[in-house]
Amino acid sequence: MKFNGLNLTKIVVVLLLCLALLFGGQYIYRHIVLDKPMGEELTAVEGVKDYRVVSAGGEKEIVLIMSPLNNLQESFLKAQEIVYKVYSDQTRVKVSDNTNDILQEVWYQSQFTVYEGIYSGHFVDMKHQLNDIAAQYSKVQIRAYVDNERVYFQAVVGEHFLYRVINREYGGDPVA
Repeated sequence: MKFNGLNLTKIVVVLLLCLALLFGGQYIYRHIVLDKPMGEELTAVEGVKDYRVVSAGGEKEIVLIMSPLNNLQESFLKAQEIVYKVYSDQTRVKVSDNTNDILQEVWYQSQFTVYEGIYSGHFVDMKHQLNDIAAQYSKVQIRAYVDNERVYFQAVVGEHFLYRVINREYGGDPVA
């Protein structure tokens, strides 16, 4: 098919090939040059088994597939640093857990203490109250870590674990 002496069929085929090369190249760059090395670094962090990249409302979210660990704060901050080297610091990093009914109940009881600690800044009281909650449940271990930005809550019983990373800003939006 010709239009003003131009072969439109050839033009369309070349255009489609160029688009395929552009998008294919971007895909290969993203997955092989960026995501694969990031994944290798992430899985070297204690407690990170794997990760998923999720697009939510046009924004990227990195979900860390977790395993039991000693210090949620330390692992989260290391993983976040690795993610921010590849993606922007606006990328949300979340953690997964392997919870059960006991840990869900522990979190239900603990969340009031955690959020009160965030609002009041009385983290020593928060620690004592979390220890009291843990004492009510046999074999449940609760740890909470605090920095200038977040509270990192972890509860463990047997093979099950529950992790929460909560912003300390007023409103206390959960990060992960």
